Amino acid sequence: MQKGILKIRQTRKGREYLVEYVNARGKTIQTAIMPQNRHFDQATAVDNDPLEFELLNGVPVKCVVPGKETAPVARAAPAGRQNLEAAQGYRSAPANAQGRALVDAVAPYNFVPFDAAAVLPAFEDEEGIWSGTITCSLKALTPLLVCARPEKGSETAPGICRFMQANGGNIIPGTSIKGMFRALLEILSFSNMEQVSARHLFWRTVDRPAYREFFSGEEILGGYLRKSGAEYTLVPVRVTPREAGAPRVKGCERVETGGLFKNGKKSRDYDFHEPPADVKGQPLPAEIVNTFWAQLTPNQESPRRWAKARREERLKTAPGLPVFYRVDERGEVAELGFCRYFRLKYKYSAHELAYPDGVRVPCDFVTRLFGSAGNGLDGSAFRGRVTVEAARIQGAPYRENGLEAVLGGPKPTCLPLYLEQDASRVKTIAKGRKNNLEYMKNYNDRDARLRGRKLYWHHDVDESFFPGRETMNKRDGTKNNKVITRLFPLDTGAEARIVIHVERLTATELGGLFEAIQLPAGHAHKLGMGKSLGLGSVRLEIVDAAVFDARKLHGSLVERLGQAPASLSVEKIAELRKGFRNRILAAVRERCRKWRDIGEYDELPPIRALRILMDYQNRPKPAQVRTMTLRHIQGDPLTQVNFGNHAILPAPEEVIRNGSAQGS
Repeated sequence: MQKGILKIRQTRKGREYLVEYVNARGKTIQTAIMPQNRHFDQATAVDNDPLEFELLNGVPVKCVVPGKETAPVARAAPAGRQNLEAAQGYRSAPANAQGRALVDAVAPYNFVPFDAAAVLPAFEDEEGIWSGTITCSLKALTPLLVCARPEKGSETAPGICRFMQANGGNIIPGTSIKGMFRALLEILSFSNMEQVSARHLFWRTVDRPAYREFFSGEEILGGYLRKSGAEYTLVPVRVTPREAGAPRVKGCERVETGGLFKNGKKSRDYDFHEPPADVKGQPLPAEIVNTFWAQLTPNQESPRRWAKARREERLKTAPGLPVFYRVDERGEVAELGFCRYFRLKYKYSAHELAYPDGVRVPCDFVTRLFGSAGNGLDGSAFRGRVTVEAARIQGAPYRENGLEAVLGGPKPTCLPLYLEQDASRVKTIAKGRKNNLEYMKNYNDRDARLRGRKLYWHHDVDESFFPGRETMNKRDGTKNNKVITRLFPLDTGAEARIVIHVERLTATELGGLFEAIQLPAGHAHKLGMGKSLGLGSVRLEIVDAAVFDARKLHGSLVERLGQAPASLSVEKIAELRKGFRNRILAAVRERCRKWRDIGEYDELPPIRALRILMDYQNRPKPAQVRTMTLRHIQGDPLTQVNFGNHAILPAPEEVIRNGSAQGS
């Protein structure tokens, strides 16, 4: 426990409680005490009472006035990252909460649940005997675009995305089709979730108490970052806030951070006082500097701000590169940023939340089938046994002048969409249609879980629901070409012939591949770009399966000199698919206790969600799965559901249940 003095101030909103103490560097600090950390009787406590407290990430917690101890009046969000982890669950509902949480977010995608405990290792008890060629037909059910390298836009013209071409014709690369099969088989075979990032995400929500606590205290911490060889040091200096446009002060460097606006104009800059010439600075660990570079925004790295060349020059030139920083409970530098309230690193990455025990199956079904770049059983790379030829596709253009759209969407930091949330614990904020982010799971919570694998809904192309409508035009009415991309897809009905080569697959692997190719009646695959706009719904049918048992073909001279083996019958393909489903079901039931009583493969929760998302015949209407707007557009009732509401995304079955699906 540390010792300090209780300070009480009277404000327009009532009493404000602060702790005054001397930190490890000998500076006197005053920091606000959040309500959940006031373990003293506020009615009898007086100004200058002695105070005992603990520090977590620079935030005072468990503040006690000796002789006046009591429990906090109400628990709110735990302070600091370590405290968030210690809470092991949701924060308590806020005092101003009303009604139920909003669970009506809409998105052109949804999630197939993923449970690391159900991931199956590769089956090693079969001999690979099946080789040959599978030929399929592909037909576009909605416009289709498999794009080559996009052409960058400019102030006068939008970016361009055209179909990939070779020898004067449109083609679909074999890698695109193979990637589609691999992603689908990851779900069907309960394999590892490969496309999940191990990089840590960053966050900044200035109006949230949980964020402000990291920057509590009256002192603005800033200094100059310097580099000598591979070593970094920081020289702390005094930082003084100034009104934007205020006269320059001699002996200070004016640092313009941007970002906060008042009446349409920037309201504040900062003066960094010149450091003493003989100060060497304190060494910084490489991890802190690497985190600093990783959290920079595109605007901060732009040529007019701190492009890499300019940063490198300032790092090696006195006084150095001006940065803001925050300290931890020990008074040591914890994080750096280019602005007063910079982005903070979340404690856990998406990969760590997907695999909470840190254990991945080293070689699963998909890895053994499609190959590895270095994550096999012994860490070595090996090639797969499935290859796909590039396919020439025939079809008319959807529209001669293309489609204009704003590409992009929410990132994994959109907590109500990407993380599992318990709606019974999240409440709406009083006097507004909005959930309170303070009481949602985030990447600082060790028990937070990802929603799962992201898949796009099938739906028709309806340009009235394209995302970014509110940003396509500038204030003067002209097009904002910086954000617009013009797409040139092929029209519905475009066709291609897909050729897949397989080499020495086991019966289970071949059955799994057929299961990924031949979907249930009325279902369809998603291929190419523009999936959120309704593009890319395609239907595959097996035309020929010239796959043979290698043991029989090479068993005798008569077989080798004879005719090519007959193609697999429809009945044999159905038998292989059934064998795959039964084997996966038995293995999952044995490995995952909570699904032990499930008797059908299609009743496993991930497979059930997958079937709903891939059902083209019962696809949702475009309005049900549009991209939400950033804000409400005047006169447009649909945009009342927007990102500002922080509404939770319903599960796939809820989306279909809540809206009437349209038939094919």
